[in-house]
Amino acid sequence: MFTRKFKEEDTIIVFFDFEFYVPFDDRKNKGFKSNPYNDGHFLIGGTFLSYYPLLKNKEIAVKRFWIWDHKNEKDMLSKILDHIKILWQQIEDSEYKQELVVCGIGIGRVDIPYFIGRCHKNNIDSEANLFHFMNRLRIIDLENATILLYKNKNDFLYTKSTGEINQHLLGHSVQRKSGTSVWDYYDDKKFTLIIERNEKEVFDQIDVYKVLQKYIRSKRIRNSYLANTFQEQLNQIKKEADRKIVLDNYLLNNEKSHYVLRDIDFDNKSNFKDHIELKLKIMEIMEAAYNLSKTNPTALTNGNCTPPEGG
Repeated sequence: MFTRKFKEEDTIIVFFDFEFYVPFDDRKNKGFKSNPYNDGHFLIGGTFLSYYPLLKNKEIAVKRFWIWDHKNEKDMLSKILDHIKILWQQIEDSEYKQELVVCGIGIGRVDIPYFIGRCHKNNIDSEANLFHFMNRLRIIDLENATILLYKNKNDFLYTKSTGEINQHLLGHSVQRKSGTSVWDYYDDKKFTLIIERNEKEVFDQIDVYKVLQKYIRSKRIRNSYLANTFQEQLNQIKKEADRKIVLDNYLLNNEKSHYVLRDIDFDNKSNFKDHIELKLKIMEIMEAAYNLSKTNPTALTNGNCTPPEGG
């Protein structure tokens, strides 16, 4: 298992999402319409969330940058760069070599290149300095990180949209308005709607990240137990509901020598989150049973009782 030391209070993941403006005449273009180098295009702004993944109760810090709160786009771009530099400074003095991690959906393909493009156009800094600065970031792009969570009939790897990711991993059944609605909101000066939509998307990204964390954790579950070991640990489970969960999900094989975890279908989109929670619940029950067995040695008769993987 890959391991690396991280200092809890210095480990930050910055989730963010930008909104871009496209002039009316360019909205009829096919494909991706926003282009930082085209006349009339500009960065409207966005939301940054500083999330501490190793600290359960640490409050998420929210930082907002919107063009209507600044003198102009150039001023806003400079403030965003300053914010990133401050975040870098927070972790540079850590006792471990830590790097600033940024996370979002499509940020490596869209948001970061667009931001650098607008900085170029506004002469914020040299191209060489901007490239060096922004490429120090460690990028987790959820657009790519979620690819393997989908059934793939033809072996062709392809990314999913924000709506598809949120539906599969978060259970969102209602598709929110397209990103193009932001341009109409801006034209109509409905700035509050832009802010609300943007912040909801970034908080959704954190929830997607948390689901991925749980999915990885759920893979530590022990898939097989010797039959007598399983029975010994089962005897340590006092709650009937917990015993039922375990017995419903571990099946005795044909040789009756092992209990084997039944297949849990993660390709079923409607139950993806539920299946992760189920595996984590089973792990929790069996790890607790193992810990009890260590303090109650008389319940062990054959010495084969071993801890669940990851326990």
